[in-house]
Amino acid sequence: MIAHDYMGLPTILAAVMDPLGSYKTVFYAHQVATARRIVENYPGHDTMFYQALNCSRQRDYYLSDVFGPQDFFFQNTLIHAARYCDNIIAASEQVAGELRFLSPFFQNAAIDISYYGVSAPSCTLEEKKASRQRLQEYARNRLGFTPDTIFTHVAQMGLKKGLWRDLRVLEHLDQAYQKEGKRGLLFLLHTNPCGKDWEYSDSLEDPWKWPVDFREQGRRLPDSEAAFYAGLQAFNTQAKNIQVILVDSRGLHTAADGKSLSLEMNIRDIRRGSDVEFGQSIYEPFGCSSLEALAGGGLVVLNRTCGCLGLLERIEGNHLPPSILIADYPQADHPERRLQSLESILAIGQKDRDITEHAVSEEVARMILERLPRSEEELQSRLAWGAEFTAKVSWDAICQKFFLPALNHAYHRRRARQTA
Repeated sequence: MIAHDYMGLPTILAAVMDPLGSYKTVFYAHQVATARRIVENYPGHDTMFYQALNCSRQRDYYLSDVFGPQDFFFQNTLIHAARYCDNIIAASEQVAGELRFLSPFFQNAAIDISYYGVSAPSCTLEEKKASRQRLQEYARNRLGFTPDTIFTHVAQMGLKKGLWRDLRVLEHLDQAYQKEGKRGLLFLLHTNPCGKDWEYSDSLEDPWKWPVDFREQGRRLPDSEAAFYAGLQAFNTQAKNIQVILVDSRGLHTAADGKSLSLEMNIRDIRRGSDVEFGQSIYEPFGCSSLEALAGGGLVVLNRTCGCLGLLERIEGNHLPPSILIADYPQADHPERRLQSLESILAIGQKDRDITEHAVSEEVARMILERLPRSEEELQSRLAWGAEFTAKVSWDAICQKFFLPALNHAYHRRRARQTA
C-alpha cells in the first residue's frame, strides 16, 4: 500500500497495525507540509528557510529546535508517523533533505528518491513555429502588437509559486526591450477552478477586452487571483514593451476564453510556442510543469531549490544545458551566507528578500537575453535535446529506474523485519 503525501497516511497506519502483518507499506513524500508552511508564512520565504536549514545541519539542529514545536499542525503529526512504514520515497533530494531536517526519526531512515515523470511529446521546428504564430495572432487581436518573445508560466495560483518574481524579471527585461525595440508577452496560464460561466465570460470580452482586462464582478476572480492581479495591473500600466495576461487553462481550447483565441489553440501551443517558461517558486518539491516546456525548445527558469534539478543533474551531470537557467534566490551556498549566524538568518524579512530578489531577477534577465536562440539551427538543436531528455524522464523510464526499485526495497525490508 502506497500513501501519496499525508492524505493517505491514516489508511497506511491502519495497515501497519494489521495483526496479521498482511501489508507492505510505503510513504511517498510529495512534499514536507511543515517546511512548506514555514516557507510560506515567514516573510523571508525561501531566502530565509533554506539558509536556516543548511546552518542547522551543521549544528545538528532539527526543525523544532529552530522554529519551535509544530505539534499543533496536524499534517506534521501525520508525516512523523511515516517512520512506521516499510519504506519512504521522496519526490526529490530536496524533499528528502527536508524530511531529515524535520525530525531525528528521519535522520538515518532509509529514504529512496523517485522523481515524477514528464509527459511531453516531442516537437518539430514546424510545430514550434505554428504554435508561436497562434500565440502571436492572439496577442495581435487582443493587445494590438506582435510579441518577439513569448514568456509562459503554467501554475496553480498560490503563494508558493512566487509569481511576483516573474514580474521582477520582466521589469529588467522591459528596460532592455525598450532599447532594442522588441516586445514581449507573458501568458500566465493558471489552473484554479473558478466555476466560470463561459457565456458570461464572452459578454465581458467586447466592453472590457477580457482576459486582457479582468474585473472583480460576478465572481470573475477568486480572492487569491484578485490579490495577485492587482500587482499585475500595476506592472502592465508601467511597463512599455512587455505585457502580462492571465489565461484560464480550463477554457483555453474554446472560444470562451476569448473570441480572439483560435479554436485550434490548446495548452500544447503554450508549451510549444513558449520561448521562456518561468518556475521560480518559493517552495517546489519537484516541478513537472517547468520540465514539460523543454520539449518545445524553450528556456526554463528554475529556482535553486526546485526539486526537479536533482533529476536534471542525474541525467546531465554538473554541466546543465543552456536551456536551463538557475535563479539562486535562497543563496544558501553563497560563501558570505555561510558566515552568518542562525539568529541573523532567522531575522531575514521582506526587506532583505526584496534586495535579494532584485539582484537575482536582474541576473536572470541577463541570462535570458544571452541564451535566447539566435538562429533556427540553434533552436533546432534545443528541440533535439529536449526530445532526447524528455524520453529519458518519461513515466515509464522513471518507474523502471526509480519507483519499482523503491517498492522492492520496501518488500525486502519488510521480510527482514519479519525475520528479526
